Amino acid sequence: MLGRPDYFLTVKREIKSVKELKGKRIASGSFGAAADLALRTVAKQDGLDPDRDLVRLQMRGGGARYAALLGGSVDATILTLPYNLQAEKAGYKDLLKYSRTGYESTRKSPCEATISAGAVGWKEVSFPTQR
Repeated sequence: MLGRPDYFLTVKREIKSVKELKGKRIASGSFGAAADLALRTVAKQDGLDPDRDLVRLQMRGGGARYAALLGGSVDATILTLPYNLQAEKAGYKDLLKYSRTGYESTRKSPCEATISAGAVGWKEVSFPTQR
């Protein structure tokens, strides 16, 4: 299982799956960083083209991304602690939880990821998601 998550894909409550991110505005940190690569890979795995189907916005700093989510400028964002907890209290939810060794999903068949410098590899695994 995963260690403490490093990043969270925090979304509006009505978004239930990665596929529902199609056409949505998603704020992330630097393009090409680990969380951005993981988001792109998850989107591809769910049948989306991250360059065509996602509107990825580069926004520096968790505080700015959190404010954009609260203000309605974006539909989803990549957050870190404590911003994801504040977003949860404000009515948003974590769709994915990323760590350096993988991610957990609210989907029934979660996947595990290996993210290293310049490469992202994915494999299906079956383990229960803790809530």
